[in-house]
Amino acid sequence: MHSPHLVGLLGYCADQSHRLLVFEFMPNGSLKGHLHPAVVPAAGEQRPALDWQTRLGIALDCARALEFLHEHTSPAVIHRDFNCSNVLLDHNYRARVSDFGTAKVGSNKANGQVVTRVLGTTGYLAPEYASTGKLTTKSDVYSYGVVLLELLTGRVPVDTQRPPGQHVLVSWALPRLTNRERLVQMVDPALKGQFPVKDLIQRWRRSRRCAYRPRRSTGR
Repeated sequence: MHSPHLVGLLGYCADQSHRLLVFEFMPNGSLKGHLHPAVVPAAGEQRPALDWQTRLGIALDCARALEFLHEHTSPAVIHRDFNCSNVLLDHNYRARVSDFGTAKVGSNKANGQVVTRVLGTTGYLAPEYASTGKLTTKSDVYSYGVVLLELLTGRVPVDTQRPPGQHVLVSWALPRLTNRERLVQMVDPALKGQFPVKDLIQRWRRSRRCAYRPRRSTGR
């Protein structure tokens, strides 16, 4: 598959026991590395926080990647492990999706559903998929929603170091999304208030409805 929103496969090696895949280089690393750096960098080496416009661009690039997988391949490809560590950034901070090791080809049936062993990353799994093993493109869309929350808040999906009631990002965020004042309070402190409040309200509401909306099945 070839798309400007997927990390390109350049080649491979299958020489005796050596098995290698060669992908294009993404110089700005993963989205996870920017939102949730694992190690505190040395003095003078700290990465600047992703600004508001860059975060919006990343969200849009990810939506287009999933749209390509779900609606422009036949049958649809379900990523099954969409998370911020699998979103890589080029030199212009444009996002491309990578790591299709657990991807699944969807069904040609009307609902596109596949029953499979549950795989994925904790905090990103759609509840219905985790409980039943029934996989659809909507499972990726749920994971995309979690990444949107990470871009908005700067929080990880599961953090047991936070106070009770804040361990799971989705559970903490949901009751706040419909309240303008609480929504503004959710924004990543790393942005230091450098975002337009009106833009935040409008774009967040629009993204919840339209950023990526799976095509409705016609039953044909």
